[in-house]
Amino acid sequence: METEKLLTGLLIVLVVVSAIQAYQLINLKDAISSGTVAAASSAPETQYSSGVQSGNPSGAAATSTQSPLSALDNAPNMVGGC
Repeated sequence: METEKLLTGLLIVLVVVSAIQAYQLINLKDAISSGTVAAASSAPETQYSSGVQSGNPSGAAATSTQSPLSALDNAPNMVGGC
């Protein structure tokens, strides 16, 4: 009997959570279609590298003004893995 009450309670909680998420999704869809939501910038304008690598012997951080696409040219081919 106690197990049935627990499962019923969990089921009710899941239904309530899914209803709240559906409501939020509908509001987000309406906000996007009305144009009130703006996309965030995906990449910063400046990138930082250590000063030692850029030739600054003090070790202070130096800024570079590479575009995000040209910065990908210097990225390693494989990140992680063996």
